[in-house]
Amino acid sequence: FRIEGTVLKKPFPYERLGEAVREALGHPRRGSAADIGLELDLKSNTLRVADRSAHLTNIEASLLSYLMEHQGEILQPRDLLVDVWQYHEPAGAGTLVRAHVSNLRRKLRDLTGSDDVIQTIRGKGYRFVA
Repeated sequence: FRIEGTVLKKPFPYERLGEAVREALGHPRRGSAADIGLELDLKSNTLRVADRSAHLTNIEASLLSYLMEHQGEILQPRDLLVDVWQYHEPAGAGTLVRAHVSNLRRKLRDLTGSDDVIQTIRGKGYRFVA
């Protein structure tokens, strides 16, 4: 037999289930970084929005790139430390990630007027949404 529509195979992130439901209901997909004009150049660590730009540190650029690649997923601070920086010491993980996310939000706010593309999910982590 043939199944019409989107098929999700386990395990899948809850965000993907939400996307499938929105698609089935005919609601548009969420935007992407490109939709809001956000462009990250990893060679020069430059973040551009329209005609404005900001320089990012290596850590900020790596973090933002990783968040953008995993758009919509909730990423825990300890996972970010391991996946982005190959840092395996859990002590101080929350503080370190929080500081870099804060810096990224400030730079995003300066460029776009909004810092809500990086959401904090209390008790869980961070999520990039465009």
